Amino acid sequence: LSLKVQSFFEKINLRRAHAIIVSSQYAKGKVVNLYKIEPNKIAIISNGFDLDSWEKDLAKQEVENRPKKRILAVAKFYPRKKIEVLVKAFAILSKIKKDVELFLVGDGVELPRLQELASELGIKNSVTFFGNISGREKMACMYKNCDIFCHTSVQENFPNVLLEAMASFKPIVAARAASMPEIVKDGVTGLLFNANDSEDLAQKLLELLNNNLMSSKMGEEGYKLLINNYLWKNQVQK
Repeated sequence: LSLKVQSFFEKINLRRAHAIIVSSQYAKGKVVNLYKIEPNKIAIISNGFDLDSWEKDLAKQEVENRPKKRILAVAKFYPRKKIEVLVKAFAILSKIKKDVELFLVGDGVELPRLQELASELGIKNSVTFFGNISGREKMACMYKNCDIFCHTSVQENFPNVLLEAMASFKPIVAARAASMPEIVKDGVTGLLFNANDSEDLAQKLLELLNNNLMSSKMGEEGYKLLINNYLWKNQVQK
């Protein structure tokens, strides 16, 4: 009921506005289709990223000496984030590749169910739930010490976590849904998997885990993409 009331007043505000800014083509499409707004009223200005600050935080972090490859996901644990798809994919992956672990950062209503799912699938010793992590330095440490960043959400206007992964030279595996294909260049800065498909996700993760050269190259390309498109100076200019 609360969301219905909010959307009702949001529609009124959008129709009265002279101009509207959204963060992605996906968001623009939603505004046009759901609120019947004229497309020429809408400008797309993506989120910006403070790379200088992030690189200072990264430089303070030690590189861990770890025996396993690490997959990282950072999200609010809501149903639309589809973290269970990643947990199930990891269960498939861990049967093929033993030297891998999954780090999940975030909190939300899905957390107890996800912990139970990891236990049911027999992977609880390889999956670590960190809850919310406050402070950019601690988050920078998480990114610096992962091998792949994974984002399974199917409803996102523009996820900043993808920019954090790019700024950390990490390859990304993301769902082919919402705004993700606009940000993650499939086969260039990462790999896209079919949304809600754990088997496809497991295959994409395995592909990167088995190819260090490709993973490294995608991390470098993601960093270049960030510099050329998503720094605050670019967005302010727009």
